[in-house]
Order: sequence, then C-alpha cells, then structure tokens
Amino acid sequence: QDAMHQLVKHESVEHSNRDALKTFALRRLISDASLPTPEEMDQVDWDINFNQGLRVCVLLIDDFAEFESKTSDAEKRMYKFAIANITKELVSKSLNCEVVSMRNDHFVLLVGNAHETQGSHVNALTHTLKELQQTLLQYYRLSITVSIGEKVDQYQQVSQQYGLVMENANYRIIFGKGCIITLDLLGH
Repeated sequence: QDAMHQLVKHESVEHSNRDALKTFALRRLISDASLPTPEEMDQVDWDINFNQGLRVCVLLIDDFAEFESKTSDAEKRMYKFAIANITKELVSKSLNCEVVSMRNDHFVLLVGNAHETQGSHVNALTHTLKELQQTLLQYYRLSITVSIGEKVDQYQQVSQQYGLVMENANYRIIFGKGCIITLDLLGH
C-alpha cells in the first residue's frame, strides 16, 4: 500500500506538469466559462476526437463531507490523482477518453464515439465503470456514484450536457450511493 502511494505521488508530479494545459482546456470546455477556440483545441494533444460524438459522465465521491474532514490535503490530492488515473486506464482499454477533476467532489469523464450501436456502447461503458467502482472501493475504500449522459455531436454541447448529467446525479438519493445512473434507469 505504501509503495503504491509513493508511485502515485511520483506520477502525480509528472502528470500535473505534463497535463496542465489539457486540464485547463477541459475545465473551460466543461464549465463553458470561455469555450476554447478551435485553435486552442488544436494546441492540446487530446486522447479523444472532439469532432465525433462524445458522452459526458460524472463521477462523484460519495460521503464527500466525511472524506473532506477525515483526509489531509496531501491525501486528497493523492486520492484524486488515483481516481483520475485509474479511470483513464480502465476506460481507455476499450474507449477513447479524457478525465478531469473538477476541484471538488467530482470528476468529469468524456468518452469518445465507439463504432458500436448506442445500446452496446452504454453497456460496455457501464460494465467498465462498475469495474472502476469496485477497484476504488477495494484499494482506496472510496465509493463513487456515476452519472452517464447522452451522446452529443459537438464539443460545444459538452457544457450543457454536463449540467444535465449533474442534475441526474442527484438521483443517487433515490438509487443509493455507488449506483450508476443512466438515462434508461431514469426512463428518458
């Protein structure tokens, strides 16, 4: 466990230096504060094609108030790096993706267009995200609720979709912590 923390700590420093521009651009894209221009989008080495369909997912840390109060700042950074790293590693095995921490209790996962039918794409993604939840619970004792949005055709629609996916995430009150909230589950 200690060796794993040291590795994560080391990778975290490298990661933060290398991906600062990408993180900044992703947060702008998601929050829509000032949508990146096509030129700015081209400056980043993306692992996803923003000119194809995208799916917005939100990963929320359950019991966040407790997590905040019982975790040191250094541990929070380590956990957040681990969540982003493990998410990227698991999802990118089958789908192109980008992950960004939104500085508080959640992360945004953008998933690229897979060459599958709509239903099987969501099923494959849901299966991978269940694996992610189990991994984070097993190794870090962290429960994560996931909210999966519908596909959007342009990156300019990401911010609006993010708002809807965050609204849907409120249904964890009904479905319980550690659930995966899909549009099918909500009857959309």
